[in-house]
Amino acid sequence: MIKVMNLSYQMKKFSMENVDFSLEDGYLMTLLGRNGAGKTTLLNLIYGCLTPTTGMVLWNGADVTGKHAMESKNGDLLYHEEVAYVGNRTWCVESLSCNENVSMFKGLYSSWDEERFEKILKLVEFSEDDLSTKVGELSSGKAMQFQFAFALARHPKLLLLDEPMTNLDPVVKTDLWDLLLRTISEENISIIISTHLVEEVNHITDYIGVIEDGKLVKFGDREQVLGEAFQDGDYTEGLRGLLEVKYEQADR
Repeated sequence: MIKVMNLSYQMKKFSMENVDFSLEDGYLMTLLGRNGAGKTTLLNLIYGCLTPTTGMVLWNGADVTGKHAMESKNGDLLYHEEVAYVGNRTWCVESLSCNENVSMFKGLYSSWDEERFEKILKLVEFSEDDLSTKVGELSSGKAMQFQFAFALARHPKLLLLDEPMTNLDPVVKTDLWDLLLRTISEENISIIISTHLVEEVNHITDYIGVIEDGKLVKFGDREQVLGEAFQDGDYTEGLRGLLEVKYEQADR
């Protein structure tokens, strides 16, 4: 279980304030918000790339806040061996080919599954030529496909996805959603996905968190948040704009 406790983060022109939620294993949570609302910052805080001003991130009860994400807990696996991050800012060495990046990094993960990696590459139509291409020369869509394959080949327990479907082919999107849902069911993993396009996750998400100006203004299960969106007169228009759905969909 991932638990975020009163997380705050201060920058010159942006602040995140007292974000608090938890997600059990085996569920998909959507972070919903406009561009610049704080979705990427929150994922980076959860992953450990950033250290919060105040608050904590707990993974199965262990403190993985900031630098603690790199520490071993009583001989257990490192947090970063159990969590994977897929986003526009790739972890890869962009001057190296995809194959060279795989050779460099796969040994860091004891759960690495070469067969699964090859199957996912085939699923997303990532070719041998693509594998030989420098990561920095890949299109944004191809770079995202490569990150997906690498992340899922690690069999992560927690998968963080930052606007992952934006530049992907519609057919590839459908195949990846099916794969993610199967992975949640078969491996009991948790997924947190940030997006501003709710129509892509509206039918599959379990929980929704709405971020606005660095604040988690809504959080709950799917039916609860969508129901409140259509009944709360003070917030209806703003949330409706974020969700990009029509009023009558609340009655489905």
